[in-house]
Amino acid sequence: MQQGRLLVVSQLTSTLTCRFPSGQQLVHFFSLLGVGVLFLILAFFVGLPTLLLSPSKFALFFTIGCCLVFSGFAALKGWRSQMKHMLQRERLPFSAGAFKEQQLHRPLQSNCTVPNIWHYVRR
Repeated sequence: MQQGRLLVVSQLTSTLTCRFPSGQQLVHFFSLLGVGVLFLILAFFVGLPTLLLSPSKFALFFTIGCCLVFSGFAALKGWRSQMKHMLQRERLPFSAGAFKEQQLHRPLQSNCTVPNIWHYVRR
């Protein structure tokens, strides 16, 4: 009876320890998240006021910031499990929307003018 309880407790602790991220995963997560948030702050406080003069600055900072934040969560969860999670049937429209949103910044990154951006969005 006592050995059965110890077996159940050891199985429970082994499954619980698998769910917690390692120290290296936490370091990668907080590093990527911190740098990503820094780029997003730069996008909104440096790139947004100068959006009409230099749209590429905002688009570049915003895109890099979003990719780094995404990479931080992927490093925390694991790259393969993150992709499996994002490609599940019920989450696929939201994942596709997130990647499409990043593609909308592409014309801004190439120093386009406002009329060229309007032409790209209308397509």
